[in-house]
Amino acid sequence: MLDDLQLFVEIVKRGSFAKTAEDLKVTPSTLSKRLSALERKLDRALLTRTSRGVILTTFGKELYEEITSPMNALQNTVARLCQEDVSSLSILCPQNLIVGPLFEVISQYSQRYPEMVLNIEPSNQNALLSQKPFDVAFRVGKQEDSACYQRRLGEIAVSVIGPPVITPDMHLFLAYSPAQLAPNVREIELIKSQFAHVSQVGDITLARKLVEQGRGAALLPMTEIAVLDRKTKNTVRYYSEPLFSRPIYALWPNSSEALPAVKALIELALSHCEQHSALNGKTIVLGS
Repeated sequence: MLDDLQLFVEIVKRGSFAKTAEDLKVTPSTLSKRLSALERKLDRALLTRTSRGVILTTFGKELYEEITSPMNALQNTVARLCQEDVSSLSILCPQNLIVGPLFEVISQYSQRYPEMVLNIEPSNQNALLSQKPFDVAFRVGKQEDSACYQRRLGEIAVSVIGPPVITPDMHLFLAYSPAQLAPNVREIELIKSQFAHVSQVGDITLARKLVEQGRGAALLPMTEIAVLDRKTKNTVRYYSEPLFSRPIYALWPNSSEALPAVKALIELALSHCEQHSALNGKTIVLGS
């Protein structure tokens, strides 16, 4: 009803159905039907059309005088809010990314926009995209959520890495699901055959820590391999070329054009990914 009341106000302002239809880019018949539907809802006639324009009924005149100022104020408020940027951002991001390779992005953004309130939810669960309100989410892997707009930021290559020598009782730790490994199943099976034990772990950071402690080798993304290389001081080696890579996406809801504040964060993340080997699909050089 609110839209129809606004149409009623616009008709009275212009004094003409034809002029209102032209300005609002609707057909005169549509405008007439909308007004008739409003009159039926109110059970009152609002105006009559004459050769010189429109004439308000007594009820129509009272209604117009009562609602015009509030309707104009509402329109002005909506227009102002649409032009303003947000003062806070809700960010979803996998925990290993937000405390790792994307931490610098958040830090730089906070420094550039100190007035912006950042509400950050570190979580590896994609289900949060449909369960929590957010302004921007960073995700790794192919994204199927058609309700969100997305922009590809970079990609992360994945390789097997471990101690310099494979021992007879060594474990291979896999932190990826069978579905994620399916396109490379032949290469994975060849690598698995070199190890006495193959263990499935539910988190890539845990897999990296097991390698760090000398418990075996692991299939890891370059973001974790970079951390592992620093912590083990060049005492690990690759057991494979990159087997596959996973894209990094920024996602946002509602509008194809991200809010200015969100767009600024995404551009900062894109620049960061382009400058870092671990985030642009390259194999990092160990010991560098």
